[in-house]
Amino acid sequence: MPRLRCSNCDFLLNECLCAAVQPVHCDRHWLVLQHPKEQSHPKNTLRLLTLCVANLEIVRAESGADIDHAIAALKPGSVLLYPGDSALPWTASSEALPTDASVVLIDATWRKATKMLALNPALSAMPRRALAEGFVSRYSRRKTSVQGGLSTLEALAYAREIDEGRDPEPLLQLLDARMAIMSRHLPD
Repeated sequence: MPRLRCSNCDFLLNECLCAAVQPVHCDRHWLVLQHPKEQSHPKNTLRLLTLCVANLEIVRAESGADIDHAIAALKPGSVLLYPGDSALPWTASSEALPTDASVVLIDATWRKATKMLALNPALSAMPRRALAEGFVSRYSRRKTSVQGGLSTLEALAYAREIDEGRDPEPLLQLLDARMAIMSRHLPD
């Protein structure tokens, strides 16, 4: 017998998040490159973002033409939000991005994200920004060995705060609500 799902958030009825969803506006275009295996992962935070942010562009692929086309369509000045030696720190005092520039996020485990960078020369060639140290992940359900590693939801929330001056709490509270439900229903 199929388990009943909420018609709005698509979570199981006993895991419904509708009460915690607050619509969030983004002035900037956000492109999320999602590894195909991440889409169905129960601990994936992009699914939460799609409940709040209407204007996300999502490309689901590990490599290939879909990613190449999405990157080629970006305006000059677009950046990849991803840590690394070539990444410029993104703080409130950083040089502002052009208003029509996009921010690209990779939604994958760190290992898969590294592989996606290696498989996609256009992606790895993008200028990078990295969130400054000091942002602490509230997402305890997935572990990472990456210093300062954040979930996709947290990365967008904090980058949006820096870039647009918008409060990250509506997104972070949704993440908190999901973690509370997961602690009752899903093993660690």
